[in-house]
Amino acid sequence: MSKIALIGPADREEVQRLALRLEERAAEPLLVDTRRPAEIRVSAAGEEACGVSFAGVGAVYVADLGLPKPLAVDAQGGTDRELSRAALAHSQATSAAWRVLLERLARRCAVFNPPASYEVHGLKPFEIASYLERGWRAPATLATDDASALLELAARPLARGRVRKDLVGGYGYTELLTPPQSLDAAREVLRDSACMAQERIEGDAVRAFVVGQRVLVAAEILPQGYGEVDSRRGTHRVRRIELPAEIAELSKAVAAHWEMSFAGVDWMRAAGGAEWVLLECNSSPFWVELERRTGADIGSALADLLLRRARRAFA
Repeated sequence: MSKIALIGPADREEVQRLALRLEERAAEPLLVDTRRPAEIRVSAAGEEACGVSFAGVGAVYVADLGLPKPLAVDAQGGTDRELSRAALAHSQATSAAWRVLLERLARRCAVFNPPASYEVHGLKPFEIASYLERGWRAPATLATDDASALLELAARPLARGRVRKDLVGGYGYTELLTPPQSLDAAREVLRDSACMAQERIEGDAVRAFVVGQRVLVAAEILPQGYGEVDSRRGTHRVRRIELPAEIAELSKAVAAHWEMSFAGVDWMRAAGGAEWVLLECNSSPFWVELERRTGADIGSALADLLLRRARRAFA
């Protein structure tokens, strides 16, 4: 019986659904619940995390490493800088320990997705720059923690305007950005942090799910509110679509670029479909809700791929 490790909170739907699909295939899902302390151990005797041994594991699926929050909040709800430095150091150390463990596991079994792909989530400006360097259409982006740099945006207006995003994806919403006219206004945009000022792309948000070497399903994800710039906010509608052949091939190329066997590649379909703009590639996308909305069996495709790679590892 193949043993597949599932790393993530045991109450996350993706982990539960994938465990079920693996059991249907007579495989043994090994839940590594990252709500527990990491307590990572790597030695000649083997590997452990969250109180679980990886002995006999043939493949690993990483849903969420459960890293400690890198910020500490004071009694007034603001950022406690001193405690945040310690929290950041703890989060970075835990991340490094996970990376060592997963790199070790990748020497003998399939890991979805490899540690090298995690930087994509935390280094969005680097991700966008890598797409532009390859000649792929992506939004013009300024990443900065310098208030004076934001002031310069007013002198370089874009026809469709700009949006503000956090450098680390998934935590904050995309907001419309009016170029600030004063240093105080620019500091308010930064909010004691760094941000991305990105070209606004007007159109429809589309996600393509890449599993192995194929695009399994794609769907447009549209907000109900007119003028909303973040399709994740509030209610939205999801509709399964067929990607143009060129965009399907590019979606696979983007996942391969980051060595991801499973990925959610996000696009903006602009100008009525005449222009497709690449936004990002997600190494651990949420997929259960999209299954419900589209009828695509992503869990089965992912389970099959994990089992194929696990058998190859033991061949």
